[in-house]
Amino acid sequence: MVSWAKVLSADTLDRNPTVIFLPGHLFFAKSLELPKGMGRDELDSYIEISLEEHAPFPVNQLYSGAYHVEGSGRVLIYAAYRKRFTSGEKELWEEADLVLPDFISLFGMAPKEPSLHLLVQEGTVTGIYFDGKDSVPAEVYSRHLDPEVSVDERKEAVSRLVARFVSAYGELPVNYYRRKGEVSKHKGRVYFAVTETGEDGEPPAAAGNRKPALDLADVPRLDLRDREVLAEKRKAAVLNVWLWRSTVSLAGLLVLLLIGEAVLYGVERTLANREEMIESRAEQVGMIQEQLELVERMEELGESQLLPFEMLAILNDYRMPSLTFRRTVTNEWNGLMVEAVTGNSRDVNEYENALRQSGKFDHVEVRDQQVRGDERGGETTFTLHAIFKEEALRQRAEVAGFRDRRNAGLEVAAEDTNGEDRQ
Repeated sequence: MVSWAKVLSADTLDRNPTVIFLPGHLFFAKSLELPKGMGRDELDSYIEISLEEHAPFPVNQLYSGAYHVEGSGRVLIYAAYRKRFTSGEKELWEEADLVLPDFISLFGMAPKEPSLHLLVQEGTVTGIYFDGKDSVPAEVYSRHLDPEVSVDERKEAVSRLVARFVSAYGELPVNYYRRKGEVSKHKGRVYFAVTETGEDGEPPAAAGNRKPALDLADVPRLDLRDREVLAEKRKAAVLNVWLWRSTVSLAGLLVLLLIGEAVLYGVERTLANREEMIESRAEQVGMIQEQLELVERMEELGESQLLPFEMLAILNDYRMPSLTFRRTVTNEWNGLMVEAVTGNSRDVNEYENALRQSGKFDHVEVRDQQVRGDERGGETTFTLHAIFKEEALRQRAEVAGFRDRRNAGLEVAAEDTNGEDRQ
C-alpha cells in the first residue's frame, strides 16, 4: 500500500496548478470520528479500512480520496464508481495536477458556529454542514440537477436540500456559493476562488469573491487517482524540478562564463591598445628622458660648481719649480687630468707622493711616464690624474681674494701654472 502522504507534495504543484473538478453528486461521502489515541501513522490504514466498510462498491472499483486537517478528530472519506467516468475523461486527468470533487473548494471556509454552505453549480448542488466543533465537515451531501431546469426548479431543488439539513440539525445560517476563477498556490497554501450567489446559483450584482485556502500538508489525500499512479507522477515531478534547477544553474554558469570571456577580451584589447600607444610614443618618451637627464645633469652641475682654477691652485701648492703643466682637462666636477713635463725624472715620484700625503685628494695617479735624453739634458713627460676632495676645493675657493683673481682670466692661470691651460 502506498502512503497517501507521499503521493503529492508542493513539488508537484505549479504556482497556478491545473485542477479538474468533478460533479459532487457522483460521490459517496461520509464523515467519521477518529478513534481516540490513534497515531498519525495509522491514519492511512484507517481510511482504507473505512472505505471498505462504508463504500457501496468494492474499493478496487472506486476512485477515492479523504480530507483530514492536522490536529482534527475527524476525517471525511469520499468515493466515486469508476465506470461513471469515460476513457476520454480519464485521459484528461493524466495531465492535471489535481483531480477533486467540486465541493472541496469550500472546505477552507469552516466557520466557528454551526453553518450550512451550499455549492450551486451547473448540474449539481452540494450541501456542506460544519458543526463549528471541527474544521472537517460533519456531513457532505450532493444532488444532481438537470442543466436544462428553469430557475424556479433550481430554487426548489436547493430549498429541498436545505430542508434536509434543517430537519437533521435544526435551523442553520445558509450561505450560497459558486466556484469561479483559477486555483493558485502561494506560501504553502492552495487557494480556491468562489463567489457568493443566491438560491438560484447566480451571483448578485454586488457579489463578493472569496478564496478559501487549504494547507499543502492537507492536500495529498484529496486527489482521486490511483496512489501508484500519483506516486510515479510525484517522482517525475520532483525529477523535473531538479532537472529544471540544474538547467537554470547551468544556464547561469554559462552566462557567467560568457560575461567573464567578454571581460577578458575587453582587458586584452585594452592592454593591446595600451601597448600600441606605448610603442607609438616610444620616440617621444626617449626624447623626454634625454631632456630629463640633461636637466638632472644641469642641476648636478649647479649644485656642484666646477672649480678648475682652485684645482690648479692646489696642484701648484706642491709643484716643484722644475715641473711645468702643458695641458689640463677637467674630469667631472672634482677631477682634473694634467699633462706635465720636467727636466728631472725624480720630480715625478716626489710630486705624486706630496699630493697623496696632502690629504686633499681622493685619488692621485701618474700615467704614461716617458723619459727622453739623459739626466743632464733630457726631459720627462707624464699624465697626472687627480680626484679632489670636496672639502679641499671648498676651502680653497673661500681664500680671500682668490675669486677675484679667477675672474681675471687666463693671465692669472698662466702666472700660476707657468704653462698652458687648455680646458
